Amino acid sequence: MNAPLKLLTIPALAIDVGFFSTKFTLGRAIQGDKSEIKFDLIPSVAPRINGGLHSLPTAAALDGVLIEVEPGVSHFVGKDVYHTTNASGTRAVISNFSESSAYKALFLGALYHVARHLGASGALAINQLVLGLPLSTVYSHSAGLKTFAEGDHNIPDPAVPGKTIKVTVRDALVVAQPQGALMNYGVDKSGAASEHTTLVLDMGGGTFDWFVSNGMKPNHQRCGAAPIGALACAATICDQIHRSCATTRKSWPGLIARCGMRRRR
Repeated sequence: MNAPLKLLTIPALAIDVGFFSTKFTLGRAIQGDKSEIKFDLIPSVAPRINGGLHSLPTAAALDGVLIEVEPGVSHFVGKDVYHTTNASGTRAVISNFSESSAYKALFLGALYHVARHLGASGALAINQLVLGLPLSTVYSHSAGLKTFAEGDHNIPDPAVPGKTIKVTVRDALVVAQPQGALMNYGVDKSGAASEHTTLVLDMGGGTFDWFVSNGMKPNHQRCGAAPIGALACAATICDQIHRSCATTRKSWPGLIARCGMRRRR
């Protein structure tokens, strides 16, 4: 008989797949009478890889994982992703990003990195998963993202190559990305929500969000987002340095690297 899978259950986890980077929590670190949330991040780049990891140079030394979202189509996700793609690798700033295969690969890649950090083997259960979306899409895409996130997901086993482990998300909550900054501010200052009117400005990779709240209650009529972010700003700067740098406005960091080389000349 096969031994029952060892199930590791964690009470809460947060994953934020942004246009520039994907962030995820790794529990808490206790320091005296205080505790801090531990986290890590990876670039939000998920190139398709044909032929498996053996097709990549120095594959064994790369920090990352192959994620299969669609049958037969693998995406590399991890800190060393830039070693798997050329300088024109892109980040897609699109309104339906949370429905794309790249988003799903980054989401599953974040689960893999969490499982690896926790030493999970066999099965992992998450009681509460919190996800973030920019204010430009949180109202239109939160229901679909919640449906995708909840339930079972198979990811590569961090400890046993060639095998997978099952990750079960029991409940998912989708919030506006700037709301996390407000929550963190409240916890750091007093542990309780302020009753004041608060404005959070969030310049992300793909959007510039503003979040207005009274205490912890969002003022939806005054919250919003503009379709411009750090990636677009960087592309505009490169335009001014040299027009040939902007062969594509979505190329990063190759675009910046090429512009930097030209500027040093």
